[in-house]
Amino acid sequence: MNYKNSLAGISRRIGKILLIIILLLSVTSFSVVRWTESQFLNTNNWVNTVGPLPKDPVISSAIGLYISSQVFNSVDVQKKIADALPPKASFLAAPLSDQLKDLVKKISTKVVSSDAFQTVWITANRRALDSQIQVARGHKKPALSEKTQKISINIEAVKKQIASKLGASSEIIPIANDSSKKPLAFVADLQVAPKIFQRTIKQIDFTHSILPYLMVSSFLGALALSYNRAKTAFRLATACLAIYLVKIISLKITIDQLLNNVSNQAYVPALSKVVDVFTVSLLNIIYSMIAVFAIIMLISLLFGPSKMAVKIRKFIKLDAITKSPAYNKFIGARTTVKTNLWKISIGIGLLILLGLAISSNPTLILGLKSLLGGLAILSVLYIYANPKSV
Repeated sequence: MNYKNSLAGISRRIGKILLIIILLLSVTSFSVVRWTESQFLNTNNWVNTVGPLPKDPVISSAIGLYISSQVFNSVDVQKKIADALPPKASFLAAPLSDQLKDLVKKISTKVVSSDAFQTVWITANRRALDSQIQVARGHKKPALSEKTQKISINIEAVKKQIASKLGASSEIIPIANDSSKKPLAFVADLQVAPKIFQRTIKQIDFTHSILPYLMVSSFLGALALSYNRAKTAFRLATACLAIYLVKIISLKITIDQLLNNVSNQAYVPALSKVVDVFTVSLLNIIYSMIAVFAIIMLISLLFGPSKMAVKIRKFIKLDAITKSPAYNKFIGARTTVKTNLWKISIGIGLLILLGLAISSNPTLILGLKSLLGGLAILSVLYIYANPKSV
């Protein structure tokens, strides 16, 4: 009876297909999850990224424009100037107001690019992100609940710096002591309920912890169940490479769409620079994964049965290694592993159960890591003990 057409052979192929599907899904989501976790859910990484931004002339100009807009939105400056002028000179209120706006913008831009503002900026970013993450992860009690989740980066301290440079003009704009108005801040409304936001962060934390183990175990498991491991490894690596190349193209399209949908085009140059800063880390993750799968693809080609692979092995004298005493001892130990594979499996199973037992995390992250790590080790041992296709 042909083993491939037997129940065991069919089950083996089904298992391999399921593992390949899990692998491709894991590979597809890994880069985004890894980037989100390291860039947005790690306070130190976030501060290291956004800290130097105000020093960039384009970004400092955009922040200065934003601050001056917020300042003038809080009070009708033109009306205050008109009230202070004689009736016959009231026509000067509009040009004087415009001149004052330009002055505030220039001063705001200068203040933003200063070392003093960078301290305010870094402190505000650290407090805003750290507070949200601690609440989401259950390390801190939430404040009064809101209908939607808002992240506010408070830069109220910058008002006094601008007022001191404005001098007497600050009396027209109550910038330094306007306690009745909302504080000066960058507010991002995520348009989601706080509970959904917190649940999303917990899900990202969980997925980020499990995905690397899931990728490795599903890849090795698919190889262990395969009849032609070199060909399977090559196909899987090629598919994963294609996924990440598509990601690079999709990232470019997404960025273009994001910039095209900005309502105020004056902020586009600054936003473009900010996006470039954040996408560098994402591209680094993507390029690293491309390199990993490219190496797997080359190794699978090198050890494949094709005539070209045989020629390459002879050219680099790889066959000489297989004739060394150390290699023969390594191969000779395969029989011992194959004979005692069931005993080793029981030992690994006990370690997995131990990991599950001592896991105090509600999400059982430690237990799942133990399980996936154990499956990866068993797959490696099975491949080592059964090198040839059945």
